[in-house]
Amino acid sequence: MVLLALLKELHSAHELYRKSYQLSQQVTKEDYPPSRLEEKRLLKRHEELDWSFRPDYCEIADLEDYQRLVPRNYGGYEYVKWDEYHTDFHSYEIEQEYIKYCEKMSKELKWMEAYVPNKSPSLKWGRIVTRGTYQAIKIATGFSKITPDLAFSGFYEWLDSMTFDVCYCNEFDGVYYEIWQRYTNEKKFGDALDEVYKLNRFPLRQDIMRCALEDDKFCSDFEEEFFACTTCLKEFTEDKANVTEEKARELITEALRKEKPKFYEEYCRKKINIARAIGLVSS
Repeated sequence: MVLLALLKELHSAHELYRKSYQLSQQVTKEDYPPSRLEEKRLLKRHEELDWSFRPDYCEIADLEDYQRLVPRNYGGYEYVKWDEYHTDFHSYEIEQEYIKYCEKMSKELKWMEAYVPNKSPSLKWGRIVTRGTYQAIKIATGFSKITPDLAFSGFYEWLDSMTFDVCYCNEFDGVYYEIWQRYTNEKKFGDALDEVYKLNRFPLRQDIMRCALEDDKFCSDFEEEFFACTTCLKEFTEDKANVTEEKARELITEALRKEKPKFYEEYCRKKINIARAIGLVSS
């Protein structure tokens, strides 16, 4: 009976968190305060939230509400190791520190990016990874809540994330922006691509641009990717001066990264943002 009473109290508290989040996300200042009917409508849409309090975790008395909170894994593949991430039961303090650890790695291990384009299995790449591992562990010693296991897994997930950026994102924002600037009804994609290739400003992408210029099928695929990544600039097509290069490249980068796998760092960021939005932790 005591357990049932505690669970009932816990579910009631979670209901208030859901209500607070839904109202903050879906009701504008002009609509607030909402009618009773509107409140009921919003509260019925639990399945549309991008997070939940896991019912089975509510039965584990030692957990805090933050540890019971689990971001939704859209399609079952949004996060690389979603099941592992939410079963580690890390505290808010640990996950907050983990984000800082990843941020520091990104800055101090940036030198590894130069070796990625030619990282085929080799003794040299093995030495690079070993050096990076030691440096990551040294960085982790500056964070009291980061365990050796978390430091190691964080490093290898960061390595995968960085490799994706180098292989699929880096410099493409500049390439697509320059093509977009030149592309018009009169100047077709191939001509715009040729001009950007001759600029010789994007060393990581020179080979792929050359291949596209030499192969019609490859060029067609490249053009398709270009349109997919510059759809975000459609509203500026009539007057391209209405968007700065910095903003345009930022939007293109966002489009490029839509297919990027999400690792534990992104999971923590999402979870912390939700926890702050519902008042579970202070901002």
